[in-house]
Amino acid sequence: MKVGYYKHTNMFGGNTEDYEMLLKCDLCGEKQFEKLYVHRLGLAVGMSGCNYTFCKKCWQSKNLGERLLKLIGFENGAYIKSDYIEMREE
Repeated sequence: MKVGYYKHTNMFGGNTEDYEMLLKCDLCGEKQFEKLYVHRLGLAVGMSGCNYTFCKKCWQSKNLGERLLKLIGFENGAYIKSDYIEMREE
């Protein structure tokens, strides 16, 4: 089985050490490189986020949205606080 490693160098200062990270599906753990479909997609809620990788099976699944929300810690939905919403009748 072939696996892939993402090579990263920090170009913006701070920790300047290079590092490698195994590419694998963040939903099911698939490591076989040929089965990976989306590499390091950035997902964020608010000002911060992370990069995620997905295999083709998970990416095309019918419940991808629910699984993504659970992955990033919003298993009951990602709502704006009610303090920041003004309701109006139109």
